[in-house]
Amino acid sequence: MIGDAPFWLKLWNKGIDIAAGVVTSTLSAAVVALIATWTWHWKRTRDLKYEADKQHQQHAIAEELAQQKCAAETFARQSRLSQELQAILRPFASAGSPGNPDRVQDAWDNWVTWLKQNQLEYLPDNQKIINEWAGYNFRQLNSQQTASQFANKLIVATQETQLSPRS
Repeated sequence: MIGDAPFWLKLWNKGIDIAAGVVTSTLSAAVVALIATWTWHWKRTRDLKYEADKQHQQHAIAEELAQQKCAAETFARQSRLSQELQAILRPFASAGSPGNPDRVQDAWDNWVTWLKQNQLEYLPDNQKIINEWAGYNFRQLNSQQTASQFANKLIVATQETQLSPRS
């Protein structure tokens, strides 16, 4: 029966077969392309997340190293300042033993200058000490005993020098 079919019917059937093959091939290609595109997007997203995590980890490590370096520098600075403070406080003791008002004033001026040089004068505890003792002119003290008492009080007060901002 197929052999007896007219030419136009054979042509029509051949066209349908070709069209079905094209549609099947197109759909297969579309499915393959869709799967490939989805896989590419998934892989790209995974790679970008991996890179972001890697950069985040590198930044975290760099930040931790910077914090450790800052902590070490802060500790070294505080140690240096503590040693310098001990040397700055010695003149108060030596001024207090003979009760010399000029030496008490010189020791006070030396401590205030040291605070300014190390940019410590605006820390709250240091401001409190400065404000409490700034009105005194120790050179005008009239007795050695008074100078000795002031020197001892200044030793106690200046030992509370704040060496770093508190957080």
